[in-house]
Amino acid sequence: MTRPPIGPEIMIAEWLFVETLEDLRRRCEKPRERSRYELLGIAPLLRKLFVDGHTLVDRVRAGRPEIQMDFRLRPWTKPESVGDDDLPYLIRLGGEELVGDQSTPSITTIQHLLKAQVGMVRDRPLALRDVVLYYANAEGGVHLGPAKNDTQEVLSSMAPLLLGHSNGQIEILAHIGRVATDGLSALYESVLSSPMRDTRMHLRNEHGFFENHWTTDRYRAQLGL
Repeated sequence: MTRPPIGPEIMIAEWLFVETLEDLRRRCEKPRERSRYELLGIAPLLRKLFVDGHTLVDRVRAGRPEIQMDFRLRPWTKPESVGDDDLPYLIRLGGEELVGDQSTPSITTIQHLLKAQVGMVRDRPLALRDVVLYYANAEGGVHLGPAKNDTQEVLSSMAPLLLGHSNGQIEILAHIGRVATDGLSALYESVLSSPMRDTRMHLRNEHGFFENHWTTDRYRAQLGL
């Protein structure tokens, strides 16, 4: 994929990236205490960051390619047999165990992250990208639409049965979101510490931050000014 051009819109991209990551982080906290609607709202944030066209992450990294991504996702594996091998399972989705730690091999590209297995549908691997697109495009994260493939049909068939009863299935978005925010933390910190700016307008003040910039109010609040 060609690198997106760097222009004045990069400031908008960086602002949007920071706001998106903070929104994502909030929605992923204590997923069992979130409403289904709040959890569903994670899908468009993930789609914006990783899936749509020149993704938001790609646009921001175009201006700072030296900043690496570091996603620690444990690919889903089928649980050990508990005597139910003969039972038909339409869907098995990963849970909190998907969120890795420093001992988990690092995923450093969006392409590999989107291909990571996070579950199984009808004995077929379910990729992270499949989950994001289903909740964004079929179940209403962005718009409510018809299922476009067999995987989405299976997920759609289960959604009405779980509505008002259990968020166990959709909570996978929060676990994916945690992996995303952790993996993008270096890029997030880089943007806030040295944001793109117009040197004619955004001058550093005596407190060390830039005036008339989208970061100005953030630093004023941090410093109690």
